[in-house]
Amino acid sequence: MRDQNHRMFPRNAGYVTAALSLAVGVIGAVSLVRAEAGYESCFMFLWCDPHEEKLGFLDGNEQIQGLAHDENNWFISAGEYMHCGGSIWGHMTWGIWKLPVSSALTGGTPIQRFLVSDRPDLQSYFHIGDIDCFNGFVLAPVENYGCAPETSGTILFFDTADLHCVGKAVVQGFRNFGWLAVHPVSGEVYVSEDSITHLVRCWVDWATLLANRSQTNLEVACTVLGPVPLLQSDGTAFTDTFSCTQGGAFSESGGVFYFLVGCCEQVRPLDGIHVFDTTTWRELARSHRCHEDWPPCNSDCMDFRYYWQTETTAGYCTGSEPEGLDYWDLEDKPSPYGGQLHVGWLDNDGGRQDDVTLWHYTHTLRVDAANTGAQDGRPNRGFRLVGQAYDRICDGTSIKIRPNFYNETLTLTKRVRLISDGPGVVTIGRGP
Repeated sequence: MRDQNHRMFPRNAGYVTAALSLAVGVIGAVSLVRAEAGYESCFMFLWCDPHEEKLGFLDGNEQIQGLAHDENNWFISAGEYMHCGGSIWGHMTWGIWKLPVSSALTGGTPIQRFLVSDRPDLQSYFHIGDIDCFNGFVLAPVENYGCAPETSGTILFFDTADLHCVGKAVVQGFRNFGWLAVHPVSGEVYVSEDSITHLVRCWVDWATLLANRSQTNLEVACTVLGPVPLLQSDGTAFTDTFSCTQGGAFSESGGVFYFLVGCCEQVRPLDGIHVFDTTTWRELARSHRCHEDWPPCNSDCMDFRYYWQTETTAGYCTGSEPEGLDYWDLEDKPSPYGGQLHVGWLDNDGGRQDDVTLWHYTHTLRVDAANTGAQDGRPNRGFRLVGQAYDRICDGTSIKIRPNFYNETLTLTKRVRLISDGPGVVTIGRGP
């Protein structure tokens, strides 16, 4: 909801007292044109969990490829590698697993699963990529690039209720096809190949899918709508290409797009997590190449880090690599994790010994005047002053404040959402 001064306060999140309007120097900096989209930029690294662990439920399909969710469940795509010839690698077998949000992924028990071995007619697709959910379907990009008989990239549609494959849509003109993301408002499907400077928008026949979800071999129309150029923050084109595209995800409003890029063999100029404003398709931020155990590697806002170890042995990938990402706000979910952005990472140990790590990020820093321990803005480690958190936030993020009196004044020049964290009153201002 919006008050008369255009300060943004979320529903059911407590309130900030009028003392704020007296203490803040620049109230206008808090207003937004697109309120929700403006606060979905997740730049603060929280933690890694699971951390270099095996997901036992994958049944030997150790190569995690993607993440997605519906209202209450995770969906994970994974496979086991095979050599298809030359430099082409695919999955000997692959599948999709469904787990409740309350599960710790290292010890979780799937509610449902799909294995390609149950559908011989789909076994010509040797690679599954980063998946997404929309309209009660899991959408999975599959391909057989470089393996005979080669066909165009294809989207498979799985019913989220029982993970049976409803049908497929062919994306004409695509060969290598490693990820997809569905815009949560328009329903358009975004895809790309490797070594690109733009995404591609597609439209699938949702009406036919929804009317025939009990089918098992439905042919679904897919129309390519056109390219979406990706731009640098200043509006100019990138001078390098995005190689080894590993995943994409939209924020809940569709106002922000996250793009994961990188391979095991080497580090390229545009590798990492990219954040784009979907109104202009300009880059908002890019992750710093920084290990989770290192001190902050950047001096700018928040702590947007991501890291993998490049390594090859006899031409084979033996290091780690990015694999899939998802945007899911877990703050009010019974989840052992937290945050909003969740990014996969695969350690290629070989011999069905590969480990998985998930990196979690948030768009919100915490403030708690009663905190007597470490302060860095993460949960249970809140800053003791609002100004300390404000100095660390990026433009268009949030500060969650525990009810208390904060004896300080603020001048706001960045777009920020102030949220009262719990019952009671937050008061910001100079005392007597």
